[in-house]
Amino acid sequence: MHARIAAAIKRTRGKRSAQWLADRTVELGYPITRAQIANYESGRKQSLDIAELIVLAAALNTSPVNLIYPGPYDAEVEVIPGSAMSEFAAAEWFSGVYNYAGSPAAERGGDQDEWNSNVELLSLWRQLSELVLQSEDLDNPKLLALVNKQIDAVAERIGRMDGASSAASAIGTVTEPYPDITLDARGSRVARARAEDQEGLRAPSGQELRGED
Repeated sequence: MHARIAAAIKRTRGKRSAQWLADRTVELGYPITRAQIANYESGRKQSLDIAELIVLAAALNTSPVNLIYPGPYDAEVEVIPGSAMSEFAAAEWFSGVYNYAGSPAAERGGDQDEWNSNVELLSLWRQLSELVLQSEDLDNPKLLALVNKQIDAVAERIGRMDGASSAASAIGTVTEPYPDITLDARGSRVARARAEDQEGLRAPSGQELRGED
């Protein structure tokens, strides 16, 4: 595993020096020296803690899972001793997306219901994010209303499961990276009026604004 991660770090930094990468980690507030980076890439250092992995991924503008499982994704990889699967399946398992039949949990008799329960909250947050993004592309009022109901339902489930997150704060969190998404007070996306609307432009209040005849 460490050889794979080291190769991914070296490949991702490309022609940029190990000193450049070390300087980036300083900027991010968790310094990793040039010698540490060079020794890890060469195999002389055969350990990397989680904090170092996260900071190196951030410094390289990638995701930690992309350093752990960088591809090719159709190749078989050993996830834990004696348990192998495609690198794509490994990355999905690591990210909490799917519990593949060949995953460590499944091979060791892990309960699928237990897996689902353990990753449910993360799955709900992903579902909420996908629904909010989906709503941004909808102009059909009926479809938009349906998706808005799904958004409300998922947000309420998150609020029930995670005492620290209300439905409103959950919606606010998933829309934060997307400033162009406009939400009303309930968290449902507001349909944007289109100039091409044959019935005329609509103001947010629902009143029609028609051009001059």
